[in-house]
Amino acid sequence: KGVRGEAPKDIEAIKNLLMKVSQLTMENPEIKEIDLNPVFVFEKGLQVVDARMIL
Repeated sequence: KGVRGEAPKDIEAIKNLLMKVSQLTMENPEIKEIDLNPVFVFEKGLQVVDARMIL
């Protein structure tokens, strides 16, 4: 259910992004920090606009 009159967001896409980022960090322990900002979540899908990694 959406808020403020908006359509519901794609919660499954958020879960998938978090799982992929988690797997990336587990497979690459040299990653010290990941910054995804902003992340736009839509009715179907999402978009990471900018990303930064610190090794």
